[in-house]
This record gives sequence, structure tokens and C-alpha cells, in this order.
Amino acid sequence: MIKNYKADLQIFRVFSQNELNRQLPGKSNIDDLIDRYFKDFFNYFEKNPSPEIDNGRYISGLLCSFFRTYYITLEHIEYSELVEASVLLRKQIELLSRLYEIANEERSVEKLLGKTPNIKTLFSSLKHHYGDYSEIAHSASPEPFVLLGIAQDNDKRSFKIYPEYQEDQRTAYQHLLMTFVEFFCWNLSFLKKNQIAVPSCMQQRTFNLIIKFINEDLGEKR
Repeated sequence: MIKNYKADLQIFRVFSQNELNRQLPGKSNIDDLIDRYFKDFFNYFEKNPSPEIDNGRYISGLLCSFFRTYYITLEHIEYSELVEASVLLRKQIELLSRLYEIANEERSVEKLLGKTPNIKTLFSSLKHHYGDYSEIAHSASPEPFVLLGIAQDNDKRSFKIYPEYQEDQRTAYQHLLMTFVEFFCWNLSFLKKNQIAVPSCMQQRTFNLIIKFINEDLGEKR
């Protein structure tokens, strides 16, 4: 029986978050590393205004949206709210694809406007998961609702109304990290193309540590 759903929800969220952190003891270090990267990214460009860049306003909006959505998605993953996280991961895949598309255009992006971004521009395995995330986002079939969790009561099975830790959180977290890896690679290319010096905070070490965590701690090759 539900008495105070909002209050109970927070309790279940914390349990899910704590269990994920227990399962992945190196996660906090990776999260801190990405936090520093984003902080240094914004601080660098605030102190060092870049020259006029083609489609700069569009790119700026995409970047702000990417950063904000990254942390919302992280929370949903930590709380085992994986249907919601899946919808946002799909959005991030499209956003990153659009960044790559813009980078490939010489000047005008008119032919891109109003069209779904081409996910084939991504280099990682994220593009292979786009169909699955689209199915979840569109509620196109009942299968993805297993991400809500299944409650077993004797012979009855039902979906859980409160989130609880599940192994799929690890997979979702891996995909979230891959969105950062995609962004990292796009950013290096973007800086070089626009002849902007690559600051020390954006060097290869960050990339290497995250790839190592994905491969060793999450146990799946990209």
C-alpha cells in the first residue's frame, strides 16, 4: 500500500544509488574526472573567448544541452530509472551526431535543419544501440518495460512501482560514459579545426582513464 510515494521514492532511489556505487567502486573517481573536465571546459572558454565560429550559436546550444542532460541522465541511471535514462541517452546520441554533422559542413547547415541527425557519424558502438533506445522512447513494444523491474509474488509477476538496483544500470552507465567519450573526441577535432589551442585539461589522459574504466570495470569492450 502506498502512503507517501514521493517520500518512499527518495528512499528507494538512495538504495539504488548506493548499490551501484558499491558495485562500481571506481565510479566516483570517474565522475569526479568528468566533473573537472566540464568545469575546466567552461572556465577555459570564459577566460579565453574563441574567435568567430561558423554556426557558433547552434553549437553553443547543443553543448549546453549536452552538459545539462548528461547529469540528469546520470541521476536517472543511479536511481535505476532506466526507462527515463534510455530516452535521454537517445537524445544525447542524436545531439552528438548533429555536432559531428555540423563539423563536417563547410559553412551552412541549412540542409540539416528539420532532419533527424545521422547517427552513422558516431565512431563508437553507441550507434548500434540507437534502435533499442528509440523503441523505448516510442513505447513501441512491451519488452523494454522490464527495465522498470519485475516484482514476483507467488505466481504473479508485475512491474515495480519503485526503482531498485539492477544489473542494467551498469550497461546504462557504460553508454553514458561513451557519450562523454564521443564528446571528447568531437571537441578535440573541433578545437583543431578552428585553430584553438587544446588546453591541458582536455588532453589524452582523461580519455585513456575513462576507456580503461569502461573496458576493465564495466567489463565490456567498446
